[in-house]
Amino acid sequence: MICIRADMNEKIATGHVMRCLSVADALRSRGAEVMFVCADDDPVLLLKERGFEAHVLGTDWQDMNSELPVLKSFLAHVNAKLLLIDSYQVNADYFSDLRKVIKTAYIDDLNDESYDPDMIISYGIYADEGVIRNMYPESTCLTGPLYAPLNIAYEQCEPKVIKEKAENILILSGGSDPAGAIKKLLAKCTALDFKDIHVIMGRYHKDREELINTYASDDRVRIDEPVPGLKEHICKADIVLTAGGSTMYEICACGTPAVSYSLADNQNGNVHGFEKEGLIPFAGDIEDPHMPDKAAELIAKLIDDNKKRESISVKMQNRVDGKGAERIAEALLSITKTYNK
Repeated sequence: MICIRADMNEKIATGHVMRCLSVADALRSRGAEVMFVCADDDPVLLLKERGFEAHVLGTDWQDMNSELPVLKSFLAHVNAKLLLIDSYQVNADYFSDLRKVIKTAYIDDLNDESYDPDMIISYGIYADEGVIRNMYPESTCLTGPLYAPLNIAYEQCEPKVIKEKAENILILSGGSDPAGAIKKLLAKCTALDFKDIHVIMGRYHKDREELINTYASDDRVRIDEPVPGLKEHICKADIVLTAGGSTMYEICACGTPAVSYSLADNQNGNVHGFEKEGLIPFAGDIEDPHMPDKAAELIAKLIDDNKKRESISVKMQNRVDGKGAERIAEALLSITKTYNK
């Protein structure tokens, strides 16, 4: 049994659970038994939809050290061999306590504090392998975008067909949108020359009904709730406007030119890393009043420049190949010895 410790709710983006689901799918395809462990029942419906059991601890997701007694008891009960952890709420004491009873792996996309898991997964485009290995000298280190844990669907992306002129745009937010990013950005995008404007809003988005009513008479605008998989929509789009989370890696695997903005400080590494490599230009932080205008400006530059979009698309797919979850699963199974070939 391999257990995965992750949460999602109105304050925690869905990206943590979604990338863990990609790893869980890859583990299950290799014959491993996988179960999720959550503080509360917010993620349970999504996990069940994807065919995974979830054990609810009934604890405070903001105080993970307090869950250790009940967590360790549960792990012993199911005879778990490994715990994969994906949370910003952990600290060094949490790992030190757990390593006494089970092997641990940690998905770390902040790299601002050192812990002591058996395996560290730091797939960010901004991750410096040398720095990571210095931070985790006793851990197996998996670093860089080749380990981006994407859904298996992204392994099969064809080279992007670039149109002479971009005709449609896909606008994405995070799981929640407390600053109202979509409202501001959609207003700017409707002023650009697009035939189709597709908006996919996060599970916890508060402005959906308002925006549906606002744009009811604009035939170009389609506003959807979260969809099971984004690949089809990303591949169909000519340009994507996205928040700076793990979706940026999915966009790269599809080769769809994009513009990013950030919703939180923990997205800064992604947005600046992708911009630095010339892959996805960054419009700014959602709290910056000039960000929506900068986003519209960057998008406008891409609409008619098919050569630039074509060059970017090739670079994106060369950088992210969509096989990261498979690589992570193989590495996890190698330390648990649960995979019998």
